[in-house]
Amino acid sequence: MAKEVAKKMIGSIPRKDFEVDYDKDIDAELKRTDKLMRRLSQEADRCLENGKVDVGWIYSYGVADGQALYRVESLKPLTLQHIPYSDGYRIAAAHLRGLTLKDIEKQFNFEKVWHDTKHKKKGA
Repeated sequence: MAKEVAKKMIGSIPRKDFEVDYDKDIDAELKRTDKLMRRLSQEADRCLENGKVDVGWIYSYGVADGQALYRVESLKPLTLQHIPYSDGYRIAAAHLRGLTLKDIEKQFNFEKVWHDTKHKKKGA
């Protein structure tokens, strides 16, 4: 069973940095938040390279026309933190509470196959 936490920091990035200021140049704001997401994704990629789910892994779940994104903050107990990226979609609270580490690992293993295939092609 997962629980959600709300911290001021998402990894090494202040949560408020993901907020988009719609009074500014929207393209620049989207590029800025994309850069933040790439930083978080690098940490998740290290989990793929190490071959196991760990703190920093990003769990994604399709919602509407986008993704609900959560960073793994702890494995025991399973604790996730919402990443307010792009549209900031969330999954239903009941769904989140029902997630288990096995669910997270299932998605991780699927993504690891793609990661390994992509890197095998680059090395060939």
